[in-house]
Amino acid sequence: MKTTLLLLGLPALGMAFPGFLGGESREDMLRALEAHNKREAEAKVEKRQLGILPTLTTLLLDVAGLVTSVAENVNPSDARPEPGYTFQAPGPNDSRGPCPGLNLLANYGYLPRNGYVSFDQVVAATA
Repeated sequence: MKTTLLLLGLPALGMAFPGFLGGESREDMLRALEAHNKREAEAKVEKRQLGILPTLTTLLLDVAGLVTSVAENVNPSDARPEPGYTFQAPGPNDSRGPCPGLNLLANYGYLPRNGYVSFDQVVAATA
């Protein structure tokens, strides 16, 4: 009985440890192991590249949720410019800077039309 089990177990042992059967040299086994490790590393890179898609999908869903929540809170009757704030082009003595947002606020009168403002005026106008 033990002999039969031993004979049946030898092929499995040979498959697990081919060096025991004398089929391959140590160098051949190391080359095969390196090739196996390289294939596994490439498979991990492919998995990481595929992992971008769920991240991108999550990002797009987050942006869509943010846009939806902002759109739900917009009051259409709260239009700008408010009454009393009309457009007036800058005059020859008015100063404008490189910021289109601050220029727009000055053109509509939220900031002094001459363009000379303080920090507190900018904070109040942008609020």
